[in-house]
Amino acid sequence: MQTSFETNILNLPGGAGRVWLAQLPRIVERLSEKWALTQVRPVSNMTWHYIALADSDEFGPVCLKIGIDSDVIRNETRALTYFEGQGIVRLIQGDQHEGALLLEQVIPGQPLSLIASQNVPRAIQLYSQVADSLYYKAKTSSIQGFESIQKWFLVFDRLDVDALPNKLILKARVLAEKLLANSNSQVVLHGDLHLDNVLSHQTVGVAIDPKGIVGPKEFELAAFALPVSSQFMTKKSFSLSLSRLATLAKVDEQIVLDWVFVRLVLGACWEVEDKGDPTRFVKQIPLIQG
Repeated sequence: MQTSFETNILNLPGGAGRVWLAQLPRIVERLSEKWALTQVRPVSNMTWHYIALADSDEFGPVCLKIGIDSDVIRNETRALTYFEGQGIVRLIQGDQHEGALLLEQVIPGQPLSLIASQNVPRAIQLYSQVADSLYYKAKTSSIQGFESIQKWFLVFDRLDVDALPNKLILKARVLAEKLLANSNSQVVLHGDLHLDNVLSHQTVGVAIDPKGIVGPKEFELAAFALPVSSQFMTKKSFSLSLSRLATLAKVDEQIVLDWVFVRLVLGACWEVEDKGDPTRFVKQIPLIQG
């Protein structure tokens, strides 16, 4: 039986995924030799990247990440280098030829989505701390070399209008343009800071899988409401989480709420483009509406 990781890779166009999967054991072997890794243990919840925990005499507990898309790995490398371990997992080494990253291992590595299912206030507090750390680094650094979120919004124009309700796409497009026009400042963002991309690390939270994209702070924070593996969100918990997060981050609650809507429609559009299921994003929209 195929794993979701294997299915995702095999569904890539042109048969490249099948070739890459066949080569993957040898790639892992070469990287394990290069970085002197032992006890290489693949995780069970891979989706688009090969992920394995391992041990290193030089670096201690590490995480090996390998991807088929060299552009994605290159962008992640740029973002990890930019944030320099501030609020984010630390990059130890990279191999662009193999499409691989060697990262510090996040311990215990519990996603905030799971923490939120048991203690929403604690999860939002950790989330806010991570977002603050990333923003503190970004607001004092250059945005040169990073693309704007405006590139992401092009999907609103190129998507087949029959795939999703046209009124949703139109509202998201207009709202995104308005929010960007009224934004006071834009910085380099993680770009995909949902609750599965923030893990517990000792007593703090640490972000993983950054995209590295330029946009306003509120766009970043709105990712907290994106659908994740542990679906804890209700209307009440969303409202309380939004209010708490806006207070902690010192931002306008309504602006974050507007960006949540845009991000949910954006996620649904991407699912349609990838021939996936947009309903997990669309069905979240009623939860954020009064």
